[in-house]
Amino acid sequence: MNEPMPDRWQGYYDATAGRPPRHTLVTALQGFEREGIGPALALDLGCGAGRETLPMLRAGWRVVAIDSTSEGLERLRAALEPGLQAQLTLREDRLETADLPLAKLVNASFVLPFLEKEAFLDLWQRINRALEKGGRFAGQLFGPDDSWVRRGTCHGHDRLEIDRLTKDYAVELLEEESHEGITPRGTTKYWHIWHLVLHKP
Repeated sequence: MNEPMPDRWQGYYDATAGRPPRHTLVTALQGFEREGIGPALALDLGCGAGRETLPMLRAGWRVVAIDSTSEGLERLRAALEPGLQAQLTLREDRLETADLPLAKLVNASFVLPFLEKEAFLDLWQRINRALEKGGRFAGQLFGPDDSWVRRGTCHGHDRLEIDRLTKDYAVELLEEESHEGITPRGTTKYWHIWHLVLHKP
């Protein structure tokens, strides 16, 4: 297994420090802006050091940031700008058991594929229940051709499975990425990724 597991998070955080938010989150936030819906409560699942949490806070959202590693949460806390602390709730918890409050936005960047399949399916249902009407999900799932999926490091979904998972949503972004590439730590791998933004009717 090359990337990224709990005992290797420090190097991962070092390698990704300062990167901008992923386009899935940006797309979801733009959707709320178009509708004239002001900042509300967001959940950032597997928040790490706050690559997506911080932009949400700066946009005025209140965020419950959940991660299973204290390293990421400490880095996020240290990166907080004055005046943002009151908008943020940090929770060290496993996603398999974390309580998800009702929220307008759920972000899950590159974390869901690393859950066991049954745990993922349970969490996917809980995300749906946590999303308020008119809410959005932003995040990534892996496809079956991804190197980590083929090795058994994580699980992936083909297009038919993606269609089943998203059937209760309006799909605002469904982007397939498939190519040889480099991980944040410089390892070569084949990426097969589904980038998703889903709108709950």
